[in-house]
Amino acid sequence: MSNISAINFFSENIGITGFDSENAPFMAFKELFDNSIDACNNKAKTEWHDLPKRIQISVNFENLELDDQARINIIVRDTGCGIPLESIDLLGTLFGTNKKINKRDSYYTGQFGVGLKMILLYATQHGEGNVKVKMRMGNKIWKFTLLCNLSDGSFYVGNSESFDHNSWDWITEFSVSMKLSLGLEYLQEKYFSMELYAKTSLKKIQSYLALSKFWNSHISFNFETNMKMDASELRIGDINLSFFDIFKDNFVQYSSNKGSKYKIDTVFGFLKECHVKKESQIDNLEYQSLDKENQSNLNLSNISQTPSLKPGQIYIYRFSNGMPIICKDAEYCEIVTSIKSFIKKKGSTYGMKLVKKDESVESYPENLSMFSGSEFLLPIMVIPTVEFSIRVLFINVKGHGIQYGTLGKSSLKSNVGLSTAIQQSLKSLMKGCQLKFPLELINIKEFNYKSSVEKYSPIISKNLASMVMRSESIVFKSGLFEILSRCDPESSEKLSKLLEGNDEEKLREQLNIIFCKWFISRMEQGPNIKAQLESNEGDSEDYIFEKEENL
Repeated sequence: MSNISAINFFSENIGITGFDSENAPFMAFKELFDNSIDACNNKAKTEWHDLPKRIQISVNFENLELDDQARINIIVRDTGCGIPLESIDLLGTLFGTNKKINKRDSYYTGQFGVGLKMILLYATQHGEGNVKVKMRMGNKIWKFTLLCNLSDGSFYVGNSESFDHNSWDWITEFSVSMKLSLGLEYLQEKYFSMELYAKTSLKKIQSYLALSKFWNSHISFNFETNMKMDASELRIGDINLSFFDIFKDNFVQYSSNKGSKYKIDTVFGFLKECHVKKESQIDNLEYQSLDKENQSNLNLSNISQTPSLKPGQIYIYRFSNGMPIICKDAEYCEIVTSIKSFIKKKGSTYGMKLVKKDESVESYPENLSMFSGSEFLLPIMVIPTVEFSIRVLFINVKGHGIQYGTLGKSSLKSNVGLSTAIQQSLKSLMKGCQLKFPLELINIKEFNYKSSVEKYSPIISKNLASMVMRSESIVFKSGLFEILSRCDPESSEKLSKLLEGNDEEKLREQLNIIFCKWFISRMEQGPNIKAQLESNEGDSEDYIFEKEENL
């Protein structure tokens, strides 16, 4: 495809790159910011390697009161690796990029060589748009403008100027200015005003910044804007965020690259949900322990039914090489399909069961409000006794040559070995979570087994006690009492005294108590369902992993 043909194609189909009219401000920021992340993560051998890694983002709006003249100005500065002299021409070349993948531990957020050109193309299409570059090279600061000629399909570098390096603290700066061309009819229908649309775009930008901070904690982020918003809606200045800020100590982090060309970083955390429980969700178990003083007043009519599971949610945040993947097209993303597959196969082992969306009860935790719109919500059912019904999964796939489903990088395609690598990492992650939070991730089958024992033990115990009392065989009674005395020596003393007397009702009650204790002790020493499941499924997963890697 010739350059002019490619330009014409993208001019007519720019939406496939994510640069539709509504999303263009966010995409312009994202492409510039991602480039700065890559520059900061690959500066080890540059002449500025000793400078602290920093990125500053400035997003300002103009003429928001005039719908047809509103503009956005985005500036992104960094102290990354800079742009080599021989690579400057690539800034004006479609599909041109200087990002190499020959470094073992260097991962890039993008390698298409399209993003910056799409910013320029969109800005040019919508009038008076431009992209300006300011960069340090040696002891000079260079400034030039990137231009796009729609008629001949060319991107090119405009006239440049240089000046001595004085007090400029940055290595590279990209700035873009463009009109907000949402369309009056659509604007009034969805946003009512240009200011509300600008605030919505700004929130999306900051959500992306906050999510990016999790996997790039070694880089300082600073954010500025002229938009006046409530402090609870927008954070100005340095952005400092960690998983501890979200979950306190209620999370587990795991990283793995076992047997795969992909490295998977995962974090699984727990959050509380504040809502009124339905009666059917209340855990009403009344016979979990047998109080010695109250057991004589046991009333079978108060025995609870086996408790049902209660609704919960998993909030999934996807990343590729540290880059947040926005929610659009999430259903078709390999990360999401792999997580769903894992929960379908293994979820019950960790106290979770997938349900349909129309069966779930949605709620949004305050701790995640800054990421609103970036998540993929997966409705689940959880054990009714858990303290945290909301679970949050952050998953970052790292690797060279990751294939995206769209040019806008809104989903990951099915890459060979990726699904298995994700599911293997999730298995290790959930095992670690189960060790740290055993009461939150109880095996559903184990829970049902224990619930059934607790439910039926009083009934069986009472009937057994009645059977024993009706028996006329002295040998049977003596043998049974001897066995029971070995199981519970303390209660057997009471039983012996009652046998010497003539109070059959108290004897029956004491037998009932001993039988209940015996059943509950058997429950605690009963079959380890989880161990059986893992022993049965372990070999098959290893086989699947090896098979997929050999394809």
